[in-house]
Amino acid sequence: MFNAVYAFEPNELVKIDLKQSIDMAKKRNIDMQSNSLDIEKVKNNIVKANRLQNPNVFSFNNFGAAGRSEPQLIGISQPIEIWKRSARKNVEQADLKFVKDNYASKEYMLEILVREAYLNLIIAKSILAITQEQQDLLKEILFYLKETNNKNDEESNIEIMQAEIALNLNIAKVNSAKASVENARLIFNKILNVKDGDERTYDCKEDNLLEKRIFTELLTPSLEDSLPGFINIAEISFENRFDIRVNKAQIDLAEKKLALTIRQKFPDFEISGGYSFQYANQTDGQGHLSGAFVGVNLVNIPIFYNYTPEIKNAKIELEQAILKYNSTRNIAEHQLKSAYENFKMAKKNLNHFDKNIVEKSNEVLKISKKSFKQGKSTITTFILIEQSHIDVEINYVETLAEYYQSWINLLKAIDSNKIYSLFDTL
Repeated sequence: MFNAVYAFEPNELVKIDLKQSIDMAKKRNIDMQSNSLDIEKVKNNIVKANRLQNPNVFSFNNFGAAGRSEPQLIGISQPIEIWKRSARKNVEQADLKFVKDNYASKEYMLEILVREAYLNLIIAKSILAITQEQQDLLKEILFYLKETNNKNDEESNIEIMQAEIALNLNIAKVNSAKASVENARLIFNKILNVKDGDERTYDCKEDNLLEKRIFTELLTPSLEDSLPGFINIAEISFENRFDIRVNKAQIDLAEKKLALTIRQKFPDFEISGGYSFQYANQTDGQGHLSGAFVGVNLVNIPIFYNYTPEIKNAKIELEQAILKYNSTRNIAEHQLKSAYENFKMAKKNLNHFDKNIVEKSNEVLKISKKSFKQGKSTITTFILIEQSHIDVEINYVETLAEYYQSWINLLKAIDSNKIYSLFDTL
């Protein structure tokens, strides 16, 4: 599907948005493709579990003196399982539900990982944009100082040296920021994991969190969205959580396995039938009337071994599944409460961080730059104001990132995509 939509050259950097990234990962992620095959395997196991036992063909021949008085036998026998076939099928059907729920859980966690990798890539690109902007400004100031240094006195040379030092420090920051972007992009593509004959490198669509607030693009509630109460979120979460669904399916599977193990104690039947005959030259003239025969055997009678260890282990597995379910639920309650409170706090912090602060800081920087060029302030004052401006921009990016990340953490704690219905913009 995506090969038709994205017609790009190999090794080209392809920008995609978050929704496209999530859809691509779900459809083309190699690990998820491998996990989906588990579902097909279990479906085959259901057919296998519902099988009938194959018949056996046998013959019985007497030789020597016995051959002259006893008949020869040829026949067929059919094993018949008692109360095992349906139990075995129930186990595989329960396993199918478990595997499907487990796949859905992994798919949801893949979405969370894509969200985190996408966000980290935007953050890294935003920091790079800020440091590059700082570098351009320092280069402009250094060029201005050198062009206007007519006096060539000690004070002018010191100003040039200060600007050069600031620029050199910035160059190191830019190089570090570039490395962070490349690393974040590699991690993003590793999470997508679609390199199946696809040599393209994927990149996030947005370049800078400072440009605009992209709540809708990042599939995140806007600040105008009212946050539902914790009870409402908890109800949706515990009704639809993937981990609880998986654990419930595991309990059901353990119960079905226990039932199957107990039924191993019941013996099976074997019905046989055939034809009994003698050749004329083997009868010593006494004669033998040939004819059919039918027999019934009771097999696998639990006298010497009654499957007690297997039954005990099956009961232990059931107990473990119940304990794991209770543990998952208890941990989920604490995680959900913590993530909910953190998201509330991150939303509050972002509301307090007025975006106009960045614009005001940028205006102060412009005034400082103008004042410096007019000789009303020193290079030291300008560099301090410029660094303060960079700090404001980075703090704003970090505050935005905290809000986006806290939403991802809340989604992870809720463990269900049903939560989207509570928000108008999602």
